[in-house]
Amino acid sequence: MYQLPINSNPQPDATILKHGFWPIAMLGSRTILFALTQLFIVTAFGLSWQQSVAWWPFLAIVTNIICFFLLSTLVKKEGSTYLQLIHFEKSQLKSDVKYFFFFLVIGAIAGFIGMFTVSYLMYGSTPPEVMFQPLPLWAAILALFFFPVSNALVEIPTYFAYCYNRLQTIWKIKWVALLASSFFLAFQHLTLPIVIGDTKFMIWHVIAFLPMALIVGFLYIKTRRMVPLLIVHFLMDLQLVVNVFLLSI
Repeated sequence: MYQLPINSNPQPDATILKHGFWPIAMLGSRTILFALTQLFIVTAFGLSWQQSVAWWPFLAIVTNIICFFLLSTLVKKEGSTYLQLIHFEKSQLKSDVKYFFFFLVIGAIAGFIGMFTVSYLMYGSTPPEVMFQPLPLWAAILALFFFPVSNALVEIPTYFAYCYNRLQTIWKIKWVALLASSFFLAFQHLTLPIVIGDTKFMIWHVIAFLPMALIVGFLYIKTRRMVPLLIVHFLMDLQLVVNVFLLSI
C-alpha cells in the first residue's frame, strides 16, 4: 500500500511507476474539464459564451466531482484511500490548528501580492471583476456551499497530494515536480472561465495565481500537512462566492 508518512519524503513505489501516466494526465485534467463543462452549459442550456461566464462556480463544481472520483479510483488502485491521500489523521488535528493560522497568514499575503501586483502591472488598477456577476438566487445558494467545499477537497489534493508526490517519484527531481504541479494549478484558471474576447483577463487569471500556487506547493512539501491547507483554501474560496451571492440577492 502506498501511504506517505507525515514529514517524510515519498520513496519510489512500483505501483506509482506502473501508473505513471495518470499523474501527468491529472495535471491538465482540470483545465480541460473546465472548458468542456462551459461548452456543455452553452450548448445544453442555450446560453451565450458571455452569459456562461457568470456560471463559473458550477464549472468548478462539476469538475471537482469528476476529479474526486478520479482521485479516489486512482489511489484505490494503489491500495490507498482519499483520506490517506490528504494525510488525514485524528491525532494530528491539534497540530493542524497551529499550521492553519500559519498557512492562513502566508496564503493571504501571497494571494494579495499576486493578485494586486499583477493587476497593477496589467491593468494599472485593482483586480478585474469579470467573474463577479449575479446568478439566479437558487444557483447562488448552491454555489455558496458546493463551490468552496468541493474545491477545497479536490483542487490542492489533485496537484500536490496526488500529482507532486508521484511525479517526484517518477522524475526523481523535487523542484521539477514542484514547478510542474504549481504551474498547472495556476494554469487551470485559464479556462475558469473562458471569456471570449477578453484574452487579457484569462492571462491575468493565470499569472496572478502563480505566486500563491508556488507558496502552497512549498508549504505542503515542507510540512506534509494537507488538512490545514484545505481549510484555508475553503475560506478563500468562500469569500469569492459570498460576493456572487450578495450580487444575486
